[in-house]
Amino acid sequence: MSIHQKDNKGGRSLIESASQLIIAILITIVLISALVYWVKPMTILQLIRFSDLELVFLALLMYVIVFTLRVVRFHQFQDLANISFWKFLPIVSLHSFFTSILPFRSGEVALIYLLRKYHGKEVGTGVGVLLLVRMYDFVALALCLTGALVPQLISRAVDDTWLIFITIIFGVMILALSLTAASWWNSMVSIVHLIVVRIGLGERKWIKIVFNWATEVGSVLEKSSNLSRSIRLILTSVLVWLMIYCVFWTLLRSMGMSTFAFNEVIVATTGAALTNALPVNLIGGFGTVELGWMAGFSALGVAAVEGVATGFALHIWVLMFSMFLAIGSYLWLTIGLSPLRGRSDQRKGG
Repeated sequence: MSIHQKDNKGGRSLIESASQLIIAILITIVLISALVYWVKPMTILQLIRFSDLELVFLALLMYVIVFTLRVVRFHQFQDLANISFWKFLPIVSLHSFFTSILPFRSGEVALIYLLRKYHGKEVGTGVGVLLLVRMYDFVALALCLTGALVPQLISRAVDDTWLIFITIIFGVMILALSLTAASWWNSMVSIVHLIVVRIGLGERKWIKIVFNWATEVGSVLEKSSNLSRSIRLILTSVLVWLMIYCVFWTLLRSMGMSTFAFNEVIVATTGAALTNALPVNLIGGFGTVELGWMAGFSALGVAAVEGVATGFALHIWVLMFSMFLAIGSYLWLTIGLSPLRGRSDQRKGG
């Protein structure tokens, strides 16, 4: 009887997981089909085919720099500082690839898995690092967008003054949450733990595991709560996003869209960046990113059809970059870095 119940439980879990994936795939297919039917695939293919390959290669080099800066940012965390740069770079590359292709940012789990497999880092450590990194990503996006909007407002290229105030308020709110993360996280965990104990679930094995992870998350947040570390995280996050915008700008120029200034590209592509940063992206990010791209470029006077076509072409180039680097990273991890060697390095570092 218990086996049957276990099978049923496993079956329900499997069905639920499969149904979520199927729904994501169906939504992706419908959205992509509608956008491609509107734009025409040949337009997208021509943008890719006639791209300036020298500029595309330059964009690829910039994309590698993005990953380099991400490693530098991860090294700001005390728990990850002992992992060497060359052993961290392929992990960051694979994490970025899985995050970009899996729906609803479920690829974030890849970082937690890879850090645990190759360097023995606990699950809570990976979760805590990701939580802070994503929060500082939003702070960096707000800073970049504010800096890009100021010249636009001065030159009266845009009249939506309210947009810059909303961006500043959003950035300040996320920054405040980041700086006080340890306090509100520990308070939240204490309240949840009290409730769990009151309803008699405190002794369950899986509950204890979850709260151990939560404690590890709190430890990461506390270690990263000092002002100097927060400043370094903000600076590296801003550099990461500025380089991502440079990749966008260079790819746009490779496709013949060279009339936009760098700050205009930041304004136009932040919508697409947000759809990719929030857990709303579909399979490969297709559809949602293009809608954000269309909205941003429409604000600069670009026809919606042209904005979507350019968004698809640029998106495909970036996914090709990510796939190319992910394949190389997988080979490097498989051949050059075994789990045993990674954990040995960790013990030496400790």
